[in-house]
Amino acid sequence: MRATWASLTSSTRDALVLGATALLVWSIAIHLEVHALLEVMFHHETHAWLHAIALALVLVGIAGCVFALRRAREARRELRRRVDAEREASWLTGHDTLTGLANRQGLEDFVAHVEAADSDAPTPLVVFAVDIDGFKRTNDLFGHAAGDRLLRDVAERLQRLPGMRLVARLGGDEFLLVAEPGCDAESVAEEIRALAHAPVVVNGIASEVGACVGYARVPEDAESLRAAVQGADIALHAAKSEGRDSAMRFDESLAEGLRLRAELERDLDRAIREGLVRPHYQPIVDLACGRIQGFEALARWTRPGLGPVSPGTFIPLAEETGLMPALFESLLKRACRDAIAWPKDVVLSFNLSPVQLVEPTLGLRVLAILGETGLSPQRLEIEVTESALVRDVSTASRILEDLHRAGVRIAIDDFGTGYSSLAHLSHLAFDRIKIDKSFVDTFLADPKQRKIVDAVVALARALGVPTTAEGIETTDQLAELKALGCRSGQGFLFGRAMTAREARALLAGEGRSDTIAA
Repeated sequence: MRATWASLTSSTRDALVLGATALLVWSIAIHLEVHALLEVMFHHETHAWLHAIALALVLVGIAGCVFALRRAREARRELRRRVDAEREASWLTGHDTLTGLANRQGLEDFVAHVEAADSDAPTPLVVFAVDIDGFKRTNDLFGHAAGDRLLRDVAERLQRLPGMRLVARLGGDEFLLVAEPGCDAESVAEEIRALAHAPVVVNGIASEVGACVGYARVPEDAESLRAAVQGADIALHAAKSEGRDSAMRFDESLAEGLRLRAELERDLDRAIREGLVRPHYQPIVDLACGRIQGFEALARWTRPGLGPVSPGTFIPLAEETGLMPALFESLLKRACRDAIAWPKDVVLSFNLSPVQLVEPTLGLRVLAILGETGLSPQRLEIEVTESALVRDVSTASRILEDLHRAGVRIAIDDFGTGYSSLAHLSHLAFDRIKIDKSFVDTFLADPKQRKIVDAVVALARALGVPTTAEGIETTDQLAELKALGCRSGQGFLFGRAMTAREARALLAGEGRSDTIAA
């Protein structure tokens, strides 16, 4: 009884108390025949003052009844608001607020419901995992509002597909669909890709994206709906590794690939903690005289018992799994300590991952490492890829400005391969432009590529910053770049990435290669 009374709203309790009081007073008045007494008083002139008291009591009673009714009405409204709020909270728990689709919790509830009903045999279904190609590019170029518009449009298109029992957004640009039994999985996968390809108008500009699709069937590919969801996700990862706009059906060999990836991630985590991922150094040379200006630090990892792992494999893995901050700090600390032994005019060049340029405290962490290792900020050059800058221009600008103000040099890496505009670059403080290897590889044979290289060198000259050409492998490339006015370069012509000991020996003249020459 106490729990029931405590669960009532205050207005409901007030109404009940007033009602009970009114009933009690009315019962007492009937028992004492108060009505007869009042009738006598109202007809007796000497007691006229009692008339006013009686009238006041009647008015108070009426007011109490009105108040009780009003509070009861408010109680009903409060109850309705509470029910609506609980219903909304329940909806939000299972749905994505941007698209209105089911979210991960909604998917989990759906799977639990289906599997609870599958007492005898699993319901034949097909699960499609979908990842939108080009979403990040739209987000970077046009902003988060445009990215949200794109996701809503894609969600509406997926909901229009016939035969879908569930359409869910699992986060970011990843969706999951559960189709009714009997659908042609291959045809539906193609239809999903076609829907994603339809242009979306963003800020008056048609933006085209694509989609990778992974799918799994119950019971052919998986014994349960939950297993099919996992299988479709595994197939999606395999499809993404094949390239943009691809579809793949789940099979056990893909599961084996996922297991190997998990092992690689585990070994990388251990290698970072134990300092087994180490920097190697590729010389950066003054093209006019052949003198070594600096070294670019490049991550290298040899997996015990399995041999070297390509940076193109473990660097993206570190970015995807959240290991990049730890890897960055470990490599930068070691590289700074190695650079202390170099001549004072030799610079350490170090790459920033795109995923790090959204961390507001990154500049402080870099400066803390410089303070810890004792390397002068003037001897560190941070390389930032052009495409990384547009992920969050304002945050990137603040980070780079803080570093530049502290004396750290800034280089724009892979210039000409990203999506940034000159307007973006005009707001950034940088000291060098690096010409991407893809231009250097072909500029001798391709007149258009040569004009691009010439234009980049001219732009850098106009901005008052030097250029560094990457990937120089022949003396002909070296001679032509010098003629165009390129100031420095790196590549196999001058030396491959080497250990810290080999870099020191090169600087000391022990084992100097004849290729390091103007």
